[in-house]
Amino acid sequence: MYEIGWRPPQLGDFTIGCYISSTSISNNPELYNSLSIQLSKLQNIIQNLFQKLSSTVFEMNSNQIKQFNIPGIEILDFTDFYSSSFANQFTFTLDKFSNFPHIDQTDSSELSYFLFIPVSTSESTLIFDNFDFFNEFFVFPDHSINIDLTGKEPGIVQMVWKAKSTRHFTLYPDGGDSNSFTQLSI
Repeated sequence: MYEIGWRPPQLGDFTIGCYISSTSISNNPELYNSLSIQLSKLQNIIQNLFQKLSSTVFEMNSNQIKQFNIPGIEILDFTDFYSSSFANQFTFTLDKFSNFPHIDQTDSSELSYFLFIPVSTSESTLIFDNFDFFNEFFVFPDHSINIDLTGKEPGIVQMVWKAKSTRHFTLYPDGGDSNSFTQLSI
């Protein structure tokens, strides 16, 4: 699992930190700014999807960002904390990701947003057919719910759940194409 965005550090008083090496930013600020602009475009797309799925959860996240003056994904530096954002970080997976059943008890948000997008990582394009190589499931074991991401029904999957009280995990049982999809959560 990968993360991108702003986060609090693990020690001391609450301050904002960044998931990227400051040395890497200093060595190539043009690339960093270019990537940040692209991330802002991605945020706008995800923001529209998320807001249409659950305007209530979207507003809760946006209000938390504003209440605590947390920079959103689109903020490039520490000097401008104004944000119209709904999230300060994205977590995402690539390839054959799986994990164990868990509850996100330490998340600051009460709810999690999940977006599954079938993407060819080798071609950077959406996949609309030939899904037969997917073998992944998103599982809520305490509720006997298995979200089938195997591609039998092609498309994008979105969902929201109670992060701090709902056990969940990603199951990747076997084989398949190692460069086939991505999932994102907020």
